[in-house]
Amino acid sequence: MRFASYFWAINIATAIFRLLLIIFSKPALFADEANLWLYSKFVNLSFIDHPPLAAFIIKISTAVFGDNLFALRFPSVLFLFLSMWFLYAAAKKLFDERTAFFAFLIINIIPFFSLPFYLSATYDYAVLFFWAISFLLFAKIIQTNNKNLWYPLGAALGLALLAGYSTAMILLSIFLFLAFAKDHRRWLLRKEPYFAVLIAGIIFIPVLFWNIENGWAGFWFGQNSQLLGGNINIEPKRFGAFVLKQIFNVSPLIFAILWASVFVGFKKMFAKENENIRLIIFFILPPLIMFNLSAFVLKNTNFQISAGYFFLSMIAAWMIFKFWKSRAFKIFIVSSILFSVGYAGFFSGQIFKGTFPTIGEVNLSQKTEPYGWYEIAGEIRKLSDNYPTQSKPFIF
Repeated sequence: MRFASYFWAINIATAIFRLLLIIFSKPALFADEANLWLYSKFVNLSFIDHPPLAAFIIKISTAVFGDNLFALRFPSVLFLFLSMWFLYAAAKKLFDERTAFFAFLIINIIPFFSLPFYLSATYDYAVLFFWAISFLLFAKIIQTNNKNLWYPLGAALGLALLAGYSTAMILLSIFLFLAFAKDHRRWLLRKEPYFAVLIAGIIFIPVLFWNIENGWAGFWFGQNSQLLGGNINIEPKRFGAFVLKQIFNVSPLIFAILWASVFVGFKKMFAKENENIRLIIFFILPPLIMFNLSAFVLKNTNFQISAGYFFLSMIAAWMIFKFWKSRAFKIFIVSSILFSVGYAGFFSGQIFKGTFPTIGEVNLSQKTEPYGWYEIAGEIRKLSDNYPTQSKPFIF
């Protein structure tokens, strides 16, 4: 019960802090936020670059709070708050309260999750939210053998697909776990999992209709056209830049702990007593492998791989207590946590200052674009005043 109290106190406090950052921090509107705001004004069955769920969420938020930055970014705080709850509940179900709390703590000291990257209106917060719900429901199915939970899982999967195409990897994770788990393989012969897939498919039908009417534009958009069209150019430098951004945005020492837990978990996953580790491994491997390997040919973002690190925190917390008796390991963990807290504080400062470091050609933040809009607006206003016209100026 003590750890549950700590969890709620910190989760509520960090949510309030994120809301204060939205209100008082310097960043103006991101390009992606402008797109989603525009989508919310012209809601459709889907859109060229993303499924429609994020636009619907923003439409509801702006209807309540008005057309302003707070309304655009409030859902990200709400959904991350709830995602943390689902992470804690899942880890508690698979391990215990202590492990659940420290998994939550690890996520909150990772700069990528704790501060800047979930303070903008993108489709990613909804992706993480429904990924977390799906994981929790599937974990409960494995723990309790409750066949009725497959139906809400199907609904969660459908909504996840409406949030982002990458969530199709949830289906892959579930299939791989069931295929390799001897005690649970029987589910593949039951009707409930297939009804769950059917429910997800029915919810996803509007997106399919939109793509059929628009020449599958949603699947061919941007970098997808590069892969589907066979235009593949392998660039190790791009992969190196992607890994470097992960190290920077996760924090170097926590990054080392998380990847160490991947190898420890992979080693332990086939032991009968470590079925819970196997479940998590099958949920983290698809996003970690897919987005790291595709970085050789595509310009990926850390948002896309965030689900892998989110669930990996549970194995990392489990590993910490498994090896806690080692004095050297204990010193390393405490040092890593203290370093990461300071590191997250540094990131917080960058939000207010609007500056992020660069190594070579690699900008270590992918969120510098909103800075300077106010200054540009001021210059445009001066030009407009110096060259008055009867009609409003057109900017191209």
